Amino acid sequence: MKQEIKKFSKQFKISKPRSIDWKIKLLWFSPIIIIAFIVRFPDYRKDYLLEHYGKQSVAIIDYSCTTEILNAPEGDNVIFHFLVDNKIYKGFESVPANNNYVFTPFGMPLKPGHKFILTYYPENPEIYRIDLNKPLSNNMLDYLFKVAGALRQSGVCDGYGNDTQTRLCVGIYVFKLYGFDGWADIMFYDEYLLENFRNNGFSFRKLTHSDKFRAILNDCKNRQ
Repeated sequence: MKQEIKKFSKQFKISKPRSIDWKIKLLWFSPIIIIAFIVRFPDYRKDYLLEHYGKQSVAIIDYSCTTEILNAPEGDNVIFHFLVDNKIYKGFESVPANNNYVFTPFGMPLKPGHKFILTYYPENPEIYRIDLNKPLSNNMLDYLFKVAGALRQSGVCDGYGNDTQTRLCVGIYVFKLYGFDGWADIMFYDEYLLENFRNNGFSFRKLTHSDKFRAILNDCKNRQ
């Protein structure tokens, strides 16, 4: 009799609707989704305004520091300014740094006076974005001469006519072949791996002992 009752109860057992599980999960995750949207909404709005209505200006680096600047928002370590309708606006940015240098996204040092493309919202220029991947021509010349100086200090051009013209030639060819990464290898030729994991003495030796670099040295020597 008990077995028959159990069979009867199983036949008429009310199953839990799957929709209830789905609703419970939705109630659980909804606050998380809402909070995430609220936190990210200023970024979404900024991206939209700059993408659809943004205009360009030039940002000039005023100050860069290996640690965060006192009273700067969000722990930023770079201060710059830009001009809109003859009015100067101040901006802040946070970029990677070690104990000695502040870095651009492409690995070169970021210094006062360097210029970059900046996009701003005309209705409110306080909404802006600096593009540190787009250095202007004065930055490139500054980098080139600093690379030439590092080549002189490292002695890698010794025996190939270690003069300014030869070093500038080497710097130009290195950039053509290796881009900013090649320049950074030369700039940080005496950095330890722990100081600069990407560009350091090891990457410098790897670059300068390559056949391509030797070919650059010979070509620049023959151009004199």
